[in-house]
Amino acid sequence: MPGNFSIEREINKRIRSGEKFAFAYVDLDNFKAYNDKYGFYRGDKIIEFTSQILISAVKKVGSSKDFIGHIGGDDFVFITEIERARIICEYIIEHFDKSIPKFYNEEDVERAYILSRNRQGILMEFPLMSISILVVTNKEREINHPGQLSSLEGELKSYVKSLPGSNSIFDKRRSDHIDESYKENVSIIWLDVKNEDVMSTYKEIEKEGYQIYFSETSTEAIRVFSSLKPYLILVGSNVSLIEAYNMFNFLNTSPELIRIPVLMISPDSPLSEASNIKELGTDGEYFTKKVNIKDLLYKIHQAIDS
Repeated sequence: MPGNFSIEREINKRIRSGEKFAFAYVDLDNFKAYNDKYGFYRGDKIIEFTSQILISAVKKVGSSKDFIGHIGGDDFVFITEIERARIICEYIIEHFDKSIPKFYNEEDVERAYILSRNRQGILMEFPLMSISILVVTNKEREINHPGQLSSLEGELKSYVKSLPGSNSIFDKRRSDHIDESYKENVSIIWLDVKNEDVMSTYKEIEKEGYQIYFSETSTEAIRVFSSLKPYLILVGSNVSLIEAYNMFNFLNTSPELIRIPVLMISPDSPLSEASNIKELGTDGEYFTKKVNIKDLLYKIHQAIDS
C-alpha cells in the first residue's frame, strides 16, 4: 500500500488540479493494548485486515479515482470525492465493527475488554478495538499544501478519538478555528469551590458556548463521567490536594480517560506546591497561570485544539 511519499504526492496532485476532494484520516483505537497482549504477529493481521476493509470500501462504494495510503502502524488515509466520503466511512465502520471480535479470544469478547498494561506499567481495562475516521474537505476552505491537512488532522484527532466506539467526524469549518458547532459538543468538567470570582469566570467561559459541568468535590466530578466523557478538565485554585489526587487517580483507571487534558488555572493552588506536578498521577497536559479570563480562554482553546 502506498506510503507517506505517495500520499503527499497524491495530495499535491489533487491540489494542483483544483478539484474538490475529501481527505480522510483513519486510526484504530486501543490497537497498542491489543498488540501488547496478543503479540506483533496478530497485530500485523489487524493492520492487514484494516487495509483490506479500506480497499473493499473504495472498490464497492468509492470510485476508480480514489486513493488509499498507509502512513504507518495503525494509521491510514484515503482520498475520495466529497459526495462519496460519508458512505465510504459508513462501510468501513460497519465492516470493521462486525469483524473485529473475531480477532479476540472468546473470553475477551464476552467481557468486551482486555487487560493490558499502559505506558506506566499499570494493568488496565481496554475496550475492544474501534475505528476513528476524521474527514477534511476543501469544500468550505482552501487547502494549499499537504502540511495543512496534517495540521487539521492533529487539531481534531483527539476529539474524534475521545468519542466512544467507532466514529467518523466531518470537519465542516470554513477556517482553521474551532467554530460554535464544535464548542457545543465540547464538555468541560470544572473541579473547584464556588465563590464570586470563580462564578464570574464560569459565566465568561459559558459565553464561549462550551458545556461546563461544575463540581465542588471529586466525587461529584467523577459522577459526571457516567453520562459523558469530558474533553477537558479544569482544576481550580481552591481545590485541596486530596480532591485533586482522587480525581487524577480516577483518570488513571482508564486508557481513554488518562488522555484527557487537565488545565491548572492558578499557580496559587495548593497543588502547585507539589515538587513535580506529574506526581499527581496523570498524563494530562498542564498549564499554570493566574486567572485572567483572556489568558484562560486562550489556554482552553489551545488545550482543545491539541
